[in-house]
Amino acid sequence: MNRILGYVVSLLGIGVLTLGIKPTNAYFDDVLPFISSINDLYFMIGGFVILVIGVFLIRASGSSRDRKGKNVDLPIYQGKDVVGYRRG
Repeated sequence: MNRILGYVVSLLGIGVLTLGIKPTNAYFDDVLPFISSINDLYFMIGGFVILVIGVFLIRASGSSRDRKGKNVDLPIYQGKDVVGYRRG
């Protein structure tokens, strides 16, 4: 669940980051007029911070392989008999 939240937060950060770029900022000025009153640097800093938080959430969740296959003993078969175990 944290991984999905991390991706959503990262996309939000990229969206806020793009508001600091002049061509996209000019487009959104027509849609939301109050955006022109905010300095572009604030959008860039805010978007970067949100993006870093999203990446941190993705990295903190770990991979699915780490969670599933950690410290599992796998049987070694010889015919139908189990002759030993190995760490998976």
